Amino acid sequence: EEADCLPLLCGLNAKVHWLPRASLGKRHGEGMTLAARELASLPPVNTRMANTAAAEELDLNTQRPWERASAKQGDFYAWVAGESAAVMAIRRFLINEQGLARQQLTLMGYWKLGRSLE
Repeated sequence: EEADCLPLLCGLNAKVHWLPRASLGKRHGEGMTLAARELASLPPVNTRMANTAAAEELDLNTQRPWERASAKQGDFYAWVAGESAAVMAIRRFLINEQGLARQQLTLMGYWKLGRSLE
């Protein structure tokens, strides 16, 4: 909700974008997927680490995306956490479409809409 958006202190190179779901008219995860595509400051193509492989698909009914970035892999780092389908969409975008190396990404789909881990 808009009322949940609080001012946050952050580093000089950090940007915080609040995306209240009601103001976007979106379902879970659509705002963060849109933000990754339109608001993220991705490194220029010629400075990116080499992407060694496409992101494999996961069965979100039995698995959750959970990958940790390797230590100090270039100047770019992304931390993405949220609903599993949204994290997977952003993972596909960053790795498959943008060619970023998975070593630069921490991805945590810690819940699945409509399901529990049990």
